[in-house]
Amino acid sequence: GRLTPRAAGRMGVEPLAGLYCAACAAPRPAPVGRPLRFVAPGRLVRYKGYRRLAAALDLVPNDLAFEVTIAGDGPDRAEVERLFSRRPSVRLALRWHAPEEQAALFREHDVLLCPYDEASQSGVLCDALAHAVPTIVTRVGALPEQIGHDRAGVVLGDMSPQTLAVAMADVIRGRFNYEAASAG
Repeated sequence: GRLTPRAAGRMGVEPLAGLYCAACAAPRPAPVGRPLRFVAPGRLVRYKGYRRLAAALDLVPNDLAFEVTIAGDGPDRAEVERLFSRRPSVRLALRWHAPEEQAALFREHDVLLCPYDEASQSGVLCDALAHAVPTIVTRVGALPEQIGHDRAGVVLGDMSPQTLAVAMADVIRGRFNYEAASAG
């Protein structure tokens, strides 16, 4: 507000949870006895890779139990609704979420999905790290670096929906060291 006084009433500042170690959660155990829960929160914009995610969901074997929550709002809301509204494994929470609600999304879900087409970095990934939530990311921008190059999740080998589907299926089947990624 000091640098741009005219914009002061129109700006909000929200701290990234990952900058505050006191907010960092302890490593989590792999979920047992329920479907694995993926989450894709944030601003609904084209670069987030929603088409890749929709195509990947068509390739995940039908016998696997999982849920995906897409939470947020933004310019691509209609596209997200078109791609996901008829999928029984997907829950849409298409609205802005207060910081406490965002934190609850990470507490209630097991894996963050960042199938982005492009990115320099990801703020929601910082939140996932603070909540010890493993992440699946594409190899764009600093996303691989943010998760320690596979230490806190999975960096996809390529940008294909098939590779994303295989990674999701591996996590669901437990062919992934969930506890180590959560600790990472």
